[in-house]
Amino acid sequence: FTRVRNLYNTADVIFCNPETLTTGPAFGITGYPTFNGPVEFARDLSKEGCNLINLATNHMNDKGQTAIDADVDVWSKLPVLAASGANKSAAEQNTVKYFTKNGLKVAFVAFADFSNNTALTSYGINIYHSKDLVTQLLTEARKNADVVVVSAHWGTEDVTTVNADQQAAAQLFASLGADVVIGTGPHVL
Repeated sequence: FTRVRNLYNTADVIFCNPETLTTGPAFGITGYPTFNGPVEFARDLSKEGCNLINLATNHMNDKGQTAIDADVDVWSKLPVLAASGANKSAAEQNTVKYFTKNGLKVAFVAFADFSNNTALTSYGINIYHSKDLVTQLLTEARKNADVVVVSAHWGTEDVTTVNADQQAAAQLFASLGADVVIGTGPHVL
C-alpha cells in the first residue's frame, strides 16, 4: 500500500473488496479455484485504512456456509465502519448496515452476481438477482439513510465494458434510491 496510500490517506471512508474468504488455517489457506486467505489479510487491510468492506463475491462461498460464518466473525472484530454482503443467518441478511460519518448517516448494502459454489444457503451471500431482497434492503436503506451505497460484484471476466446484466441491475439499484454503486469483479478497470 506504500505506493497508493497517498491516494486515500485523508479519506474518511475507504472501500475495499477482499474478494476471498479470510478465515485462516482452520479452513486451509488455499488459492485457485477455492480461495481462503489468512486472518491477517483482513487485519492488515483494516490497519491500512479499509473500513467499508464488500463481502459479496463469487468466492465467498468457496468453502461453504461455515466458512462464511467464520469470515463474517473475522470482519466483525475489526474496526470497520461496515461490512456487507455475506451473512450468518436470514435475519442478518435482512439487516442493512449503517454508519455515520461527518454527520451523514450512510447505508451500505453489497450484492454478488453469483456464487462459484452452487451449494449456497438462501442467506449466505446477497445475490442481486433476488429482486425481492434487493428491493427490501434498498427500500429500508433509502428510508433510513442520507446516503445509500451499493457494492455490486459483477461483470464479465477480463472485459472492460459494462454488460446488459450490469446495466439492468444498476438501473434497479438507482430506481430504489442508491446514490453510489461501486462495481467490482471482472479483474480489469
